[in-house]
Parts: sequence; structure tokens; C-alpha cells
Amino acid sequence: MSLYAVMRALTSAAGITEEACKQDLLCPNPMQNMYLLTTPAVKNAEAYTKVNQIILGTKHHAIAAYVAAPENTRKGVVHNIDKHLTDIQLKELFVTEKMPLVLEAKRIKTSTTVMLLFEGMQVPRYVVFGMCLVKCSLYKRQVDVCYSYGKPGHRADVCMDPKRDNCRGSGDLSAACATRAAQELQANIRSVFPRAPAPTSEEPGA
Repeated sequence: MSLYAVMRALTSAAGITEEACKQDLLCPNPMQNMYLLTTPAVKNAEAYTKVNQIILGTKHHAIAAYVAAPENTRKGVVHNIDKHLTDIQLKELFVTEKMPLVLEAKRIKTSTTVMLLFEGMQVPRYVVFGMCLVKCSLYKRQVDVCYSYGKPGHRADVCMDPKRDNCRGSGDLSAACATRAAQELQANIRSVFPRAPAPTSEEPGA
């Protein structure tokens, strides 16, 4: 499927007209099996992030969209935040006059952990949450590793070769790795328990 077809599917799913998306750019990232979409329009960005499915031809494809952090920012995380609070409520409680460096607050999936986006290159140890002072720690970026393919760069649910079963230790195919391991085990057994010389039929002094 062409890149243009993907772009048209995205704009259609987001409800954006061809005139409104003239300044938008779509760039593929084959290594991570994803696309990078840039737009100067905040309205377009909000519409794109709400898309969870696109139609290519006659097939429906589930997707996940998120907004990348701008430059000169750092991410922090706060734990044990009430699950019933929505992202709008979280933003109202974290982004206040008391915490002017907090730009955004968003929950990580359905967990009790909330990610905060700070302006600048530092993350404070404590932040104000409503009328509470809670501990904040630096967000550690995770590198996606495919458990099936055994390579970094993408997750197993977006693997381009899901039928390939690699060993995570050696990177080889699991079957080949298992065969080699069995051969090495047999070699080690022979070295520990050397085979005794075979008896001969010759008698001494013959």
C-alpha cells in the first residue's frame, strides 16, 4: 500500500479535509514499523490522536496514535494517582500556577501512574497535585524489543515477521539454537566422562 493511500486513510478517519491538511507531512519509520506525522495545526493534531482505526482498501487496521514531546522538555512520572480521574482532571490538578513548568499531564494506559511533561531539562523531585505534594521521578525511556523476533525497535504486536521465532539469547532461530545447545551439551558430557578404550581380542605376549 502506498504512502499516499495511508495518508488519505488517516485524514479520512480523522475527518480532516484535503484543504485543511495541505501543510501536514507523513514520514514512514520502517525500523519501528510506525509513521511520523507532523502538522502545524493544533486542531489537526488533536483529530489525529483520536484515530484508532484506518481503512486501506477493504481492510480495517487498528492503530495507536500519540503526540511526541517538543524539544527542550523532560518527562517525569508520578505514581499512585486515583484511577477515576480523567486526563482533563489530571491536567487541571497538575498544570497550575503553583507548577508553571508542568506543560501536560496524562495517565499511562489504565495504570495509576501519570506522566508529566516539564518545560526545560530538569525534573523536580516533588510536584503539587491539587493540594498535595507528591514525589516525582524521571521518566526512563523504554526500548521496544520484539519477543518473537528478538530484535529492538518494535513490539511483538506490530512485528513485521510474526512467524519468525528467534532465540532472545543468541538471536538465531529457536530451533537452530536448541540444536546447537544439545550438541554442546553432548560435547561437555564426553569431555567430563571420556569413553574408555575398547577391549581387544589380542592376548598379552601373542
